[in-house]
Amino acid sequence: LPVDMIAGAYREIKPNLKKHAVVTDMGSVKKAVVDGIQRFDGCESFIGSHPMVGSERTGVKNMRPFLYAGGTCVITPRPGKEKNRLIVEAFWRALGMKTVTMTPQAHDAAVSLISHFPHLNGFALIKTAEPVIRSKKGVIGPGFRDATRIAASSGEIWSAITLLNKKEVVKNIRAFTGELKKLEGYIIKNDRASLMKYMNRAAGLRKTM
Repeated sequence: LPVDMIAGAYREIKPNLKKHAVVTDMGSVKKAVVDGIQRFDGCESFIGSHPMVGSERTGVKNMRPFLYAGGTCVITPRPGKEKNRLIVEAFWRALGMKTVTMTPQAHDAAVSLISHFPHLNGFALIKTAEPVIRSKKGVIGPGFRDATRIAASSGEIWSAITLLNKKEVVKNIRAFTGELKKLEGYIIKNDRASLMKYMNRAAGLRKTM
């Protein structure tokens, strides 16, 4: 489900849950989902999850075996629900995943930087390069394709994610704009030393991932 539908779907199934049932999700935003559920339920049965796997492709036709094996799943439990957290952890680990526990707020801040904003950046790169894509796509190489792979993602899914986490996303857009301004300044001034230092620092960080 798109993330803006999760709380409503949970509300629909809640009357049919057994007393000790545990429900989790796979949404890319956690705080808005948890807040939405808490408004009518208190999250008694719900433990948020976000498996950090997948691709830009959607639908059953794009499924693949062992999708979760070796991946990481972020779990955002409520305080005092240790038993439920352990159940959800065991579920994801049985699928071959590592698990990390975070608060919903910490999850949304981190994932905005490494997932939500990169998708927006990919969309913007594609739109910026639209003239070349439409008239000279034969010159496009693997670098641009790699940098924009996630721009083929579903607008329905990613518009919902972006708006439910807009505070963090807007903060990242502004931070990124600041980095582009730095690069623009170095280029305008023909400051190769600063430009090279900036690029080498970024390259070094990328190699630590």
